[in-house]
Amino acid sequence: MNANTLTIHWHVENMPVYSVAFQPQTGSNLIPNRLVTGGGDNNIRIWKIDHKHIPTNQIDQQPQQLSSSQTKVEYLSTLKKHTQAVNVVRFNHKGHLLATAGDDGTLMIWRLSDKIIKSFEDQGEDEDEDDVESWEVVLQLRSSMSEINDICWSPNDDYIIAGSMDNTVRIYHLDFNGANSKITGKLFISFNNHQHYVQGVSWDPSNQFIATQSSDRSIIIYKIIHDTKDQGKIKSIKYLTKLTKFKNNFMYYPETLQSFFRRLTFSPEGSLLITPCGIDESSSTNSVYVYSRKSLTTSPIFKITGLNKPATVISFNPNLYQLPESKLETSSSQHKLNLPYQMIFAVATQESIIIYNTSDFQPLGYVSNLHYSYITDIAWSPEGDKIIVSSTDGFCSVISFDEGIFGSIYEAPIEKVEEKVNTEVVDPISEPVKEVVLDVEEEKKVEEVSIEPVNVVVPIEVDEVKRDEDNDIIMIDDDAGEQQSNKENINQVPEPIVSKTPTKTIDQFFTKVSDTPSKKDKSKKEWYQP
Repeated sequence: MNANTLTIHWHVENMPVYSVAFQPQTGSNLIPNRLVTGGGDNNIRIWKIDHKHIPTNQIDQQPQQLSSSQTKVEYLSTLKKHTQAVNVVRFNHKGHLLATAGDDGTLMIWRLSDKIIKSFEDQGEDEDEDDVESWEVVLQLRSSMSEINDICWSPNDDYIIAGSMDNTVRIYHLDFNGANSKITGKLFISFNNHQHYVQGVSWDPSNQFIATQSSDRSIIIYKIIHDTKDQGKIKSIKYLTKLTKFKNNFMYYPETLQSFFRRLTFSPEGSLLITPCGIDESSSTNSVYVYSRKSLTTSPIFKITGLNKPATVISFNPNLYQLPESKLETSSSQHKLNLPYQMIFAVATQESIIIYNTSDFQPLGYVSNLHYSYITDIAWSPEGDKIIVSSTDGFCSVISFDEGIFGSIYEAPIEKVEEKVNTEVVDPISEPVKEVVLDVEEEKKVEEVSIEPVNVVVPIEVDEVKRDEDNDIIMIDDDAGEQQSNKENINQVPEPIVSKTPTKTIDQFFTKVSDTPSKKDKSKKEWYQP
């Protein structure tokens, strides 16, 4: 594994890059490694990334080659319809449509044009003259003036969900007219169950659940009800539960955490949901919580700790990999997920990237010192061999991996996870999961990129679970003997927590601790200075 920062002008005046996404390679008119970025200059830019990876065993022989010269970035186009900062860019699963959203509150759907389009107001600009392709807006959706922080496509690309700073989740239905390629859309349903900004949304790949995360310290799970005559059509969406506490301790940071994004995600086949911005209040440590499909309505099954700063983004490698033989032999006792394959995912904290597998949730690598400011988004390439990282310092970086480092691709048929779905309250974990403490020697450094071990802790047994009349979880604390509802305590924000991480305190994490400011009142570029 090696990494380097790509020191090119990604956006005007090196404005922050808030989101990145690779185009899936599943449709027509696709360029390999086409990358899209959304920035603080109100623009979206399209790029082609040609990266030459140097195998780890050759780094010592070619140290001078480990630089941005190994990555060729070709500019393709600039998309300019947004009037304020672009917070999120996402291709649909077929790869022919691009959805973008940002501070102007508008969700736009773009499609590649078959000709170069030059707008009248941009004529004469050098940037416009360099465009080698054009994208046109085929649909604009706007239900509010509020900023949109995150979006996600449904698995069949017929719906798209948006999370906004007016505490609202909106789901839009898209209608495709095959005869004239016209796309229309309308608001399907909206929810205002959160009490603060919605900063992350994720759609279950099996099209059964939706998960949202907010700075109100909660995760909300929604159940999708399908039309019995047409499974691709959604009949309704039902609120299931809000998850805020574990053993009477809040699981997530409050709104004082200075991050606009809490990008949670489902695994590629839908068996896991992994959520960032976690905190273990009992030890004041940063955490990442992992939910299994059957624990979505109760509690997490794993807890990852050892992070120097809060995690803000989770992203899965799009591929499934075969389990190593050593893992297959011990799967019955140690492989808690009981899956015949393993998945790889990346956790982005505010300043580092950690790579994990799902066979034992041990870190495979740790990369830091890539950026001068906070990380905002990460995207895996369709091949799963590299990651692009965006930051508020205005730059992007690339992390690449040796061929075969994750093992062979798992090609056996995958059992449909929707057959395992249980929307009723399920029993909590009956057997405590043992704490895992890694004893791994620090890897050698690659220039300014450090690779070192990170501790992993998994949650132990879960107390009895009960629910109130609104289906919110009421956790029973055996020690205190008191029932507390997540719903009743959602607005009770504790005093700022001082981290016990060695040499780090909450004051060193941020320039100041205050309520998350509105982007209209304070520019992100100034607010994100470390």
